[in-house]
Amino acid sequence: MTARFTRRSFCFAFLGIVLLASVVSRVLAQQDAQENHPSRRDRKKGANPDDQKHEINVDGTKRAYLLYVPHSAPKNRALPLLFVFHGGGGHDSNMPRFTGFDEIAESRSFLVVYPKSVNGHWNDGRNLSPADDVGFVRVLIAELKRSYQVDAARIYATGISNGGFFSQRLACDLADQIVAVASVAATIPEPLVPICPRSRSASCLFKAQTILWCTSKAEL
Repeated sequence: MTARFTRRSFCFAFLGIVLLASVVSRVLAQQDAQENHPSRRDRKKGANPDDQKHEINVDGTKRAYLLYVPHSAPKNRALPLLFVFHGGGGHDSNMPRFTGFDEIAESRSFLVVYPKSVNGHWNDGRNLSPADDVGFVRVLIAELKRSYQVDAARIYATGISNGGFFSQRLACDLADQIVAVASVAATIPEPLVPICPRSRSASCLFKAQTILWCTSKAEL
């Protein structure tokens, strides 16, 4: 009886451990999903469930962004990368639904990233923010290149209003990495005109309103 009871107790204990491990695994998976995907609040703002939430450290400051990786992306092929910048007072979560770029990225097979500003504004050269946003984008490009197969010859930026102005700044300051920018309801910030390098430049597209898109000699 004692030996049988001991074996039975051991079996129950083993099954209990297995069940507990399964529960813990599911809980951790749910937590990971919550941490790496938009919250319900972010989805109400306009983020999609398949967007990924990420943080990156830039000179001691935590910077956040959303990333969409197309499920249809072919294996072993470098993908174009598109940055989409929100307007002044906006949020990264506003942009996926507003622009529809997740769906376009899925059909055209490119990566799309929606960065988040520090105080609701981008440092586009008009003293709206003290943040090193150009440095943020530079670090983010390097990080995405490490994590994904990025086609370095097809990196683009677009944005609306303050995000559009900031895209123009990137055309000046990161023209060695960004080949084309598109701005909606924005032009080049006036303070950048005399200091923007003329020896190198990215292709630019301007649109007064409504939908935004990004084009250059190398198509997405």
